[in-house]
Amino acid sequence: LTSDGMLMISGDGDWKEQALSWTELQDVQISTDGDFIVGLKKNGTVVAAGNNRYGQCEISSWKDIVCIACGASHTVGVRSDGTVLAVGRNNDSECDVSTWKNIVSVEANFRGTVGLKRDGTLCVTSGMTNRSKFLDIKDAIAVSVDKHGDTALILKLGGKIVLLGEIINIDDKKLKWGNYVAIAAASYYGFAVNTEGIVEEFDFGAGESVSAGLAGTQLFENLDDYENESSNRRQRVKQGFCPYCGGEFKGLFGKNCSVCGKKKDY
Repeated sequence: LTSDGMLMISGDGDWKEQALSWTELQDVQISTDGDFIVGLKKNGTVVAAGNNRYGQCEISSWKDIVCIACGASHTVGVRSDGTVLAVGRNNDSECDVSTWKNIVSVEANFRGTVGLKRDGTLCVTSGMTNRSKFLDIKDAIAVSVDKHGDTALILKLGGKIVLLGEIINIDDKKLKWGNYVAIAAASYYGFAVNTEGIVEEFDFGAGESVSAGLAGTQLFENLDDYENESSNRRQRVKQGFCPYCGGEFKGLFGKNCSVCGKKKDY
């Protein structure tokens, strides 16, 4: 997803050509099996392309959406008022979200849907593994679920992480020290970013060691500096300047920054 709201896509997919024509995107989600894609536009509407066997791409009427998620065969959207919409396969009650309220974000996998509420508690569809443990969670600020398995990461206030499911190759006690700022669960491994900006990686016990090669990568050196720089870059983009150094762009077609030389990418 580029800074100007369009997509760059590697690999093949029946939906690739259609998705490349989308504009004004603020988020994009790809299904668990990669056979359909959903995009959230800056005006709160949603676009979709790919496999529509279960009606998972029937989202053209959605409005005022602030968050989206895809499972294997269903799509979920959170509206600005905190209510939730869902379309697609519902064999495991993954679309039974019509009564949910005060939701700020959602996650989905092939088993179901998880919603994070404003008060830090969770809503969970009945087909999700560890449903009762999800419902016991309090003070959550972020949730990420393994798309193909039964593992979930929950980031709580204070930076502690709760692990649900079978996770190996990680020190559970360390996650309770409370120094994490971001989490992400992939199909067979997960990530946590600590306050020093360093990525920690761990596998989900898939039967063999799986790695994305990101462990030890430092995304930032100081959290306050990182947040300030992110804010500065957004402001520079709004003003039409280079987001990296604040310089002016020169050139008629392929514009480059007159200070750092970087090409305009938004």
